[in-house]
Amino acid sequence: EENPKIVIGVVVVLLLAAGAYFGGRYWIDTRDQEAQTEMFQAIRYFEKDNLDTLELALNGDGNNLGFLQIIDDYKWPPAASLANFYAG
Repeated sequence: EENPKIVIGVVVVLLLAAGAYFGGRYWIDTRDQEAQTEMFQAIRYFEKDNLDTLELALNGDGNNLGFLQIIDDYKWPPAASLANFYAG
């Protein structure tokens, strides 16, 4: 009651922090979904387990991204960690 500007300031900061948190989660979840979609073909190449397809899994085939490009393009989502695991 004595300092309404402080109370309003604290409320605004809390609202901004909550917005940043939920906005960040939404962004990461969206990017993770994109990365998983991009990684589908690379995983299929990896599972074929021969030298030619392993190179395609790492570097892509021109139409689909490989694990190395997914790691570069999607740094924060959990799918990048999975691509890093596959890449070794």
